[in-house]
Parts: sequence; structure tokens; C-alpha cells
Amino acid sequence: MVNITSLVAAAGFMLFDFQGNVLDNSFARVLENNPVISTPTNFPPTGNQMWSLVPSLSLPGKFNLQSQQSPMPFLSYSGAPSGTVEFAQATVHASLSVNFVMQQSGNNIAFLEAVTNMSLTSWPIQGSAGLISPPVTYEVFRGAPQQFWRVSA
Repeated sequence: MVNITSLVAAAGFMLFDFQGNVLDNSFARVLENNPVISTPTNFPPTGNQMWSLVPSLSLPGKFNLQSQQSPMPFLSYSGAPSGTVEFAQATVHASLSVNFVMQQSGNNIAFLEAVTNMSLTSWPIQGSAGLISPPVTYEVFRGAPQQFWRVSA
């Protein structure tokens, strides 16, 4: 099991999907609404692939994911704050953070958007289509392997 208290205190960590790819603020860009993808790990790890768990200011007991890429935007979704979460692309925003609840399964965590229960979901690599860094979206939580993330400091 992942210790949430120590995760909040951690200086930064990576989140690995079911394929061993890492959650990545694509191309290390800090533009509003920049897509978040899953991609192979940079060596050494870079800020756009490192995240922090931050207690939510708007919903006590919930958490935000904050990129370690300066100026440290928050994980969000396209269309935030008023757009539909389901099927939305994960993105970064300076101030429009998503509040998450977490569901653990062994050493993995599912990040569920606190209001809609939509899960942060990675997509399979599709080499034949040239898609080697697939998108990360918000989908109905079904407990699928694509919806769990392994934490690594």
C-alpha cells in the first residue's frame, strides 16, 4: 500500500501507467491547457514527469496533482472548469486544478475526479498508428489496469 501521508510530504514522484510509461506534461511546455500524455521516462527524470500531491484548498480531504515543471501548473482537463470531465484530455493549468480522491489497489493508485468520479486513464500504445505517447483522459472508473498508476519517488 502507498502511504498517502508520506506521498504528500514527498518532494516529487513519478506516476507510471500499466505500460511502464510515465505521466508527462507533454514536451515540457507550461502553456495553459497543454496536453498531458504517457511517455517513456526521461533520463535523468525531468520536472515535466515529476508530480507532487497537494491537499486541496477547496475540498478538504481531497488532493491536487501539481507538476514539478516550473512554474508548477496543476493537473486539470480540457474545458475546465465548466466543461464536461468525461472523455476530456488531461491538461495542465496554473489555477484550474482537479480535486482527486484516490483508490488504492496494492501499490497502485486510481485518481478519481472528486465530483464526477471520472478516472485518470492512460491509453495503449498503438505503434502501427505511430502513437507512441498516447493521451491521458478522464473515463468512467471500471477498475481497468489503464486506470491505475504506480508511484515511484
